[in-house]
Amino acid sequence: MVQAPPSSSSPGVDVAQLLEADREHLIHPLYHPADHTKPLIVVRGEGAEIVDVNGKRYFDALSGLWNVHVGHGRAELAKVAAEQMGTLAFNNNYVGFVNVPAARLAEKLIDLAYPNLNAVYFTTSGADLWNQWSELCCACGLCTLYACPEDLYPKEACDQGKHDNRAAGLKFVLLMTVILAPASLLYVKARSEHGRRLFSPAEVGLFVLIAAGGVIGAVGLWTGRISL
Repeated sequence: MVQAPPSSSSPGVDVAQLLEADREHLIHPLYHPADHTKPLIVVRGEGAEIVDVNGKRYFDALSGLWNVHVGHGRAELAKVAAEQMGTLAFNNNYVGFVNVPAARLAEKLIDLAYPNLNAVYFTTSGADLWNQWSELCCACGLCTLYACPEDLYPKEACDQGKHDNRAAGLKFVLLMTVILAPASLLYVKARSEHGRRLFSPAEVGLFVLIAAGGVIGAVGLWTGRISL
């Protein structure tokens, strides 16, 4: 791995002006003014860490937003990305279009993946993924507005898919709470460090439900009643 050389200090950032520009012009997801009074100002990343404007380091547990899987500052990746953008910056994968990097990457992923995986779907965002997933669900008759088009998906496969999804519903929820329960502790720690109120009344109820689901899910995994 080739790591970009670390910066000894943050670039000349006028914090007051930056925060003013942020408040005036940038719309944040899940925004509420009370939660944005003391935002973390991130100026760079190095490996698995991000660094704020004061030079304090944080472990980037979310990998950016689940999209910096191999770390920050990877000089070789920046070089390859620049070369590709110099050739073709982007082209969509909608029906009727093919591009070389997408086809080659799909082929490579299939070589590395489980034997029963024979195709991949590239997405640019969570919204894009959910939109495509909803279309596939409707195409398979998983919503009431569409029938199952047997020319695209065999009826037996769609019926089995509907049965599997119903059976996996509660299991999926419990497995998610097993993940969310410990993550909630990190949330509590972060709120405490910033001197903020831990929970609103509604959040207390949600935390209790997640904690209870996490315990039930963990017991189910331990006893074998729930499997991955």
